[in-house]
Amino acid sequence: MIFAPRWGKNQIRLVATIAASLLYAGSVSAHPHNSVEVIEPPIPEFPEGVIAPGRCDVRFALSNYTEIRVLSVECSDLVFCDSARDSVEEAKLTVIDNDGVEGPGNSRNAVYPLQFAFGIPSENQSNWIAAQPLFSCDQSQMF
Repeated sequence: MIFAPRWGKNQIRLVATIAASLLYAGSVSAHPHNSVEVIEPPIPEFPEGVIAPGRCDVRFALSNYTEIRVLSVECSDLVFCDSARDSVEEAKLTVIDNDGVEGPGNSRNAVYPLQFAFGIPSENQSNWIAAQPLFSCDQSQMF
């Protein structure tokens, strides 16, 4: 799904590409996991002064069906970290129980991938963004 969120302060339009198949819960295992349904997707703002597209993976947990706790954020450039974290924290997500090992109303270790681009990205631009390496947004892990 491609959506065009609100205008940022610098009036550059952000398009975040969210592929529904990329929102996944947990890692590959033999145990079932509860699913995550997107009610209102994250709507990140494009940071001021950024001249290149980028991407982030926001790892989070859900408890009591709708309480979001961000576990970690990794981005291709640290300028996207705050926007990615804030937008996932403000999103409306809910747990769909699938007899997962997490228990009713809980989902651990889900990932919401975000792409930051100018306008609607072409397939080539989207592939280039997706190939960018990610760096931890936790400053304590950078040194």
